[in-house]
Amino acid sequence: MNLERTEHYYVPDLKPEQYGQISSEEKIHKAMTQKNCMGFEAFEDGQRVGFALLREYEPGCFFLWDFIIDRRHQSKGKGRAFLSLLLEHIKGDYAATMITTTYKAGNEAARKLYEAMGFEQTDICKDRGIHEVNMRRVL
Repeated sequence: MNLERTEHYYVPDLKPEQYGQISSEEKIHKAMTQKNCMGFEAFEDGQRVGFALLREYEPGCFFLWDFIIDRRHQSKGKGRAFLSLLLEHIKGDYAATMITTTYKAGNEAARKLYEAMGFEQTDICKDRGIHEVNMRRVL
């Protein structure tokens, strides 16, 4: 698998219920125009596997805003491989020391992936219709 920085967002092929677990296409496009946001794509054998959007909120600290694996590549270990490659990359090339993320409560696939990758839950946000779990990992 290889990782490439991108200035463009592609719309992934997801299961219908998964679109509600990621940011809207419009929000991702807008975020990618901000200088503190970076998009990355993972490829394997010439096929796009997934997309990640990161925002550096202070020097060395990144928020994994969106992490998306195309449905054709889900449940095959490719999300873990992509995330591992991404963490290695930002630690080495961007001097990252911390990464945080959230997932919508009830998204067991996200919880299992993040926990397997060493993320720890920091708190749960239940505010104005939002029910998200906040996580972090020291790099």
